[in-house]
Amino acid sequence: MKRLFVTLLISCISIHAISQDLIAFRNNKGLWGFKNKSGQIVVEPTYTYRPGEFSNGRSIVAQTYTLRGVIDDKGNKIVSPKYYSISDYINGFAVAVLSIRDTVNKINGNPRQVQLKGILNRNGEEVVPVMYKNLQGDFSNGWFVVGDTGSQKRFYFNVKGELFEPPAGVVLMPDNLDGNIFIAHKSYKYGLVDKNFKEILPFEYTSIRSSGHPGLLIVKKGALNGLMNYKLKWILPPTYQVISLF
Repeated sequence: MKRLFVTLLISCISIHAISQDLIAFRNNKGLWGFKNKSGQIVVEPTYTYRPGEFSNGRSIVAQTYTLRGVIDDKGNKIVSPKYYSISDYINGFAVAVLSIRDTVNKINGNPRQVQLKGILNRNGEEVVPVMYKNLQGDFSNGWFVVGDTGSQKRFYFNVKGELFEPPAGVVLMPDNLDGNIFIAHKSYKYGLVDKNFKEILPFEYTSIRSSGHPGLLIVKKGALNGLMNYKLKWILPPTYQVISLF
């Protein structure tokens, strides 16, 4: 396991270093591409708009203001320009957005623009279909995402993009803590579950939220707050009106 981790880490560093060596440039026709630090053209200047900086070996490119795609650090096209926007890649995943005209639910008789979201992997595949009006969470460190089509039904996807359902009555929050623990609520009482949905902290709390510091949770019971670590040990008992960490 240690050897595998080191190999993956070296690969990620190598990709990052190569990508960081590439510099966007514009030719005398006003088109954008990439050169390396030696001034050699690596990605031919064919793009109308300045491409994004490389992230995870991927750059977001645009031929028109509203159509974006993805290339790798050799200039290979990973995704043809078809999305309204694409976020930078983080841990191998990016959020893609389509902007469509809704001719059914009009505003003052006029069609409205609706943005639909999904998740792309490094190969440009939609591991979460670009069809959700809301998308929360991310795939980093074993996290999942929650999609909402606007129908009040939530759709949950794991890190492989596979659809899954939590137990009846359990609502998972997009605040995954360490890849193994999830904040959830049941009948609006909060608790913690593992990725097999086993209850590890009872559903008896008013709220549970990240403290903003690794390994620590602010847990509210009734009207009072406490501080708990990921091992479910109280650092501060729930006797405080307010807890703020800086």
